[in-house]
Amino acid sequence: MTSKNFFLGITFISFHMILVYGSIIIALFSNDFFVLYSLGIIILIVLFLNHLYGDCPLSAIEEHHLGFNMVDYGNNMLPIKYDKKRRPEVTLQWIFMGLVIVLIKIVALLFMKTIKEYSLINKFIKKNF
Repeated sequence: MTSKNFFLGITFISFHMILVYGSIIIALFSNDFFVLYSLGIIILIVLFLNHLYGDCPLSAIEEHHLGFNMVDYGNNMLPIKYDKKRRPEVTLQWIFMGLVIVLIKIVALLFMKTIKEYSLINKFIKKNF
């Protein structure tokens, strides 16, 4: 370890896990537009901060205090070609995919709302069959 503050490192790993897994759970199970828009804006801010700093600040803090970080640990368990030099690139890819999931969910909800409002399926069925 590069630092003696194990408790601080574990605290940041916990925050990192809450941020990642909480975003996934909210994106998958929420049908509220305000919540999804807010989550999308938060993920977009995180994406810009990671791009601005060149790496995830939470990962850098975890690496400093524990000698490892959540991103490296998680990516080493996946079947992708990964090393620490590619961490900023892979982190941006993961964040961007989270943003895409939120946007797909918003588009799907808007599509379902439109179909429900205008009863497009019923009109189509009556007209063609």
